[in-house]
Amino acid sequence: MYRTARFQEKTKPIAIKKSRLDECGATTATIFFRSGRVPSTRQPRSRSMVRPTSRVIGPPRVAIEGGSVPTPGKITDPGPNVRRPFWLGALIPAPVQSLFTGERAPILARSPVPVSVVLFLSAPRDPRGQGSFMARRRRDRRGGRPARGPEQGQREAAPAQAGGPAAGVLEMNGRTSGFLRRRELSYQPHNQDVQVSDRTVQQYGLRPGDEITGTTRSGRGGGSLDVVATINGRPAAELATRPDWERLGAIHPKEMLNLESKLIRQGQPDFTTRVIDLLCPFGKGQRALIVAPAKGGKTMVLEAIAAGITANHPAAALFILLVDERPEEIFEIEAAGYGEVIASSFDCPPARHVAAAELLLERARRRVELGQDVVLIVDSLTRLARAYNSVVKGSGRTLSGGMDSQSMERPKRFLGSARKVDPKDGGGSLTIIATALIDTGSKMDQLIYEEFKGTGNSELVLSRELAERRIYPSIDIVASGTRREELLLSEPALAATRVVRRRIDRRPPAIAMSDLLVDLKRYPSNADLITFLARSD
Repeated sequence: MYRTARFQEKTKPIAIKKSRLDECGATTATIFFRSGRVPSTRQPRSRSMVRPTSRVIGPPRVAIEGGSVPTPGKITDPGPNVRRPFWLGALIPAPVQSLFTGERAPILARSPVPVSVVLFLSAPRDPRGQGSFMARRRRDRRGGRPARGPEQGQREAAPAQAGGPAAGVLEMNGRTSGFLRRRELSYQPHNQDVQVSDRTVQQYGLRPGDEITGTTRSGRGGGSLDVVATINGRPAAELATRPDWERLGAIHPKEMLNLESKLIRQGQPDFTTRVIDLLCPFGKGQRALIVAPAKGGKTMVLEAIAAGITANHPAAALFILLVDERPEEIFEIEAAGYGEVIASSFDCPPARHVAAAELLLERARRRVELGQDVVLIVDSLTRLARAYNSVVKGSGRTLSGGMDSQSMERPKRFLGSARKVDPKDGGGSLTIIATALIDTGSKMDQLIYEEFKGTGNSELVLSRELAERRIYPSIDIVASGTRREELLLSEPALAATRVVRRRIDRRPPAIAMSDLLVDLKRYPSNADLITFLARSD
């Protein structure tokens, strides 16, 4: 069976490389010569397209040297390793190895007229059922079925078989169909992802971000989703009707998201969450910004918040989105084991950052529609806005720092998704705690922060001065605060907060934090500290 064909049209010697034949896995070769001009760009699809001519034109015009090639009866064989004539129209099959003497390649000698040379290679059928080497390599180039083998050490999940299980998060391809993306791959596309047809989407009322389990039927790649068993952890039949995200009413956060935990860092208690609960409380449905300068202790604060949510609110779904971050920081947060981490490191393209962020946001929305509490930690919102600026279609109007005038619409919509749903609409909440970078020397970063500055209802400001002086938590408690904190704090806690605010008024951040740390070390919990401060009011 012919695996590949090569057309060449030359008037000078042509060398056929032995390595090229070896990599094709060929065991037999057929060399055919024909006089006349044949378009070199046309690839023969079958043997019939290159049928030899029945006409013999004059003396021999092509010769081959090197190796002992068996010839038909019409072709004389003067002996091995000598120049032998090949009459035009001759068709000579021969074992590939016999075309060579050692590593020397056969040379097609110079011809006075253009001569078309066709080389057919025959190879046995691949026992793995994936065709020849060249066929597998062509499939790899066009993104098809990859060449697989134990020697390659691929980190790929096993492909879904016919009737096998399927699980993943639905990413819509347009409006009608999509694919099930995998959590372990951070929702990145994979050639073994299960396809979801438009018929299945309409039948079950699927939406982007739905976490689906079911069974597949055979098809290209990972197959096609056949039967949906569960949607977001519930039977598919129970979700025939569910509320629409855009129609859910939003109210002010009224339930506090308690973060106080017994986190120990380098043998010392970490007071980050206690400071946040006391002076900058977060509620369920909060839209919080962590204003972080470079080297301001941002990662430590995020780890403390994630630890507090995991310890105090196990029923809440915790998602951590890392965009354009360093791989070592991604590994550190993944190793901590807090919630579900979806990461897109800085070596990924901006389109990949945007796709992962939007799919995770849709997944959080689907959970809120079912009345669940979801916390989404984003690091960082500034880098996500940069990615949006790279992928958005330019409007032709550029702001300071190279920011397009329309590129901030989708990041604002992302942050604006945080809300506490009205109990009349089923309850649930989506809390977004996102970092915004400042003092990076980039005008674009400063512009992004200014755009987000008024959209959040809570701001936690970090201080680089405190971090450089190794005063942790490096929080500027004078500049930090939460809007409508009276809806979250009890009367004693609100009174204690006012006492602390009066004490630190007009003090430098380092002195203010040092004084507060003295009280935090004296009292083991915020409840004891609040009782003491409320009495002194």
